[in-house]
Amino acid sequence: MMHLRYVKKKNLNKNITVSKNKIFQRSIYAIKNIKKGEYFNDENIKTFRPNLGLSAEFFLNIIGKKSPQNINKNKPLPKKIIKNSLK
Repeated sequence: MMHLRYVKKKNLNKNITVSKNKIFQRSIYAIKNIKKGEYFNDENIKTFRPNLGLSAEFFLNIIGKKSPQNINKNKPLPKKIIKNSLK
């Protein structure tokens, strides 16, 4: 039988590993200023590290969709944008 102290330590190590890995994952960033209503395309968004905003797995999903808000150059796309832009 596993001791409770071991389980807590194991879960803590897992959380640390996940947050360390997040810096190696990619996120979608605006490479130009994007105005509300402007369409997302490969000329105004790119994927970069670290994963601070919307995950890069949604890149192809948002291409051709309208931006629901203004986004400044070199800023990650917020996660809430996926709900608004895919309607």
